[in-house]
Amino acid sequence: MNKKDSGTVMKKPGLKTSSSSRLKSKVQVQSRRVNGSGQIVIQYVLPVGNGWVVKTNTATKFLIITDSKREAISYARNLARTKKSGLIVHGKDGKIEIQESYAVG
Repeated sequence: MNKKDSGTVMKKPGLKTSSSSRLKSKVQVQSRRVNGSGQIVIQYVLPVGNGWVVKTNTATKFLIITDSKREAISYARNLARTKKSGLIVHGKDGKIEIQESYAVG
C-alpha cells in the first residue's frame, strides 16, 4: 500500500460496500479539513427505515431525521458548505450515489 492509499477507511454498520478502494473516496483523499482529533469531517446522508438521516462521521447521534431524501441532502449539503467538509450520500441499497467536497485546500 502506498502513502496515497493509506487513509483511514470508515465503514458504516449495515451498509454494503464493494471494496475498500471505493470507500476511500475523493472526498477523503482530497480533503484536508479535519477536526481537533485529526479526523476528516464528512456529512453522511443515510437511509433509515422509511426515512433519511444526516450524520457526521465524528458524531455519535444523528443530526436530523427526515421523510424525504431531498430534504436530507439539502440539509447535509448546506452543513458541508458551512463547515467546509465533505458530503457522501448513500442510496437505499447502501451504495454511494453522491460525493462532494467543500473543503478548502
